Amino acid sequence: MRIKDLKSQRTILKGVFIGWASICVTLIIVTPSSIYFIILTGLASAISFLSSKGLIKKISEELKKSKETLTEKEIYLLQRLANKK
Repeated sequence: MRIKDLKSQRTILKGVFIGWASICVTLIIVTPSSIYFIILTGLASAISFLSSKGLIKKISEELKKSKETLTEKEIYLLQRLANKK
């Protein structure tokens, strides 16, 4: 699942993790004998948690890059300022 806005994608992944984790806990409480389903849901929640953590690194890298570059409006204003002198 890919969404251009990384913060929205992280929010969705958090929701998926919470969903799988709650299903896993519910299975442990309700039917502790079905160990395979518990392992599968635990694995799914772990994978979604790790992908959410990996996305944090991408967001921080994107923020660093955006701070280092100028926006088009800033470039335009600097060019206008240079032409006035």
